[in-house]
Amino acid sequence: MTDPAAAPIRIPFFVAGAMALGGLALVGAGLAMLQDGGDMNGFGLVTIGGFLLVMAVVTAAVYGKMERQRRDALGEPLLSYRLPPDIRRDAAEKAAAEIRGQNLSVLLVMLAFCVLLALVGPFLAEDGWLFSVIALGLGAFLALAALVITRYRTWKLRRGGDRVVVARKGALVHGQFHAWTLLGARIDAIGYRPGPRDDAFGELAIAYSAPSRTGRQSVSLAIPVPADQEEAARRTVEVLREGHRLS
Repeated sequence: MTDPAAAPIRIPFFVAGAMALGGLALVGAGLAMLQDGGDMNGFGLVTIGGFLLVMAVVTAAVYGKMERQRRDALGEPLLSYRLPPDIRRDAAEKAAAEIRGQNLSVLLVMLAFCVLLALVGPFLAEDGWLFSVIALGLGAFLALAALVITRYRTWKLRRGGDRVVVARKGALVHGQFHAWTLLGARIDAIGYRPGPRDDAFGELAIAYSAPSRTGRQSVSLAIPVPADQEEAARRTVEVLREGHRLS
């Protein structure tokens, strides 16, 4: 059976391709309307199409670099092992709840902006109602995208396999790769807490952050560590602290 951790990331690139095709279609339709002497509708289509094209390029670039770093991490890990089914299931459910909360908070901020633009749209120009329609359409698209992304990420958590890999550039946990060497990303805190008994699981806690549309987005990882990996976990903490100049 193929290890899910070794499978390449494909879905984000399919999404980027779909956004690029949709963006090109909207830009083409908008330019055609403008050449025919169209009104603000043409500008609206070009604006939405350009937004989709930018999102497609950014999505492909970010996930492309993450895929390269994921392959590097699998080849040169600081810490690597497999979790028992019960431990993996509990940790995955905890991580899924955190993802849902983070995505909801980001979505609410973006929807508030869309609602504000829809309210002031009629006062911006003679055809200002078009801005309101665009804003509401963008809000609906963002809500749908957030729902799909959240469902996909939580589904992937539950099916992501039991392999744990921690490397200098990121960590593979529950089938998801967390990169902290992307542009602007950094580890903010890291530590290891041993289990209450000699044979109990400890916990490797890593908090990192990266730039996002609403400022810096923080992510906290609570990685279960088996007792026989305690020494490797402590060494991993030392290496990452030194690499990110943490005290």
